Amino acid sequence: MSDLVLRFPRAAQSSRIRIAAGGLDRLGAFTRGVTGAGRVVVVSDVRVAALYAPRALASLRRAGIAASASPRSIGCGRRSPRSASDAGTP
Repeated sequence: MSDLVLRFPRAAQSSRIRIAAGGLDRLGAFTRGVTGAGRVVVVSDVRVAALYAPRALASLRRAGIAASASPRSIGCGRRSPRSASDAGTP
């Protein structure tokens, strides 16, 4: 298992990324435990979302988190914490 932290100094934000075998199936419990979130939006490339979003959303929902996906085309504009937070709400 590996943890990466992306820091965005201008926005004073960071994102934690965890890479682990079987991680998608534990995503909901991890998200609930780390953030306490009750709802999330999974922002992903269209192709990646087609492959993995159903498992990610199922895991999030099993943990009692309202979840939706917002697939994006490659080149859909500037990527930033703000653009991800503006992706939509579940």
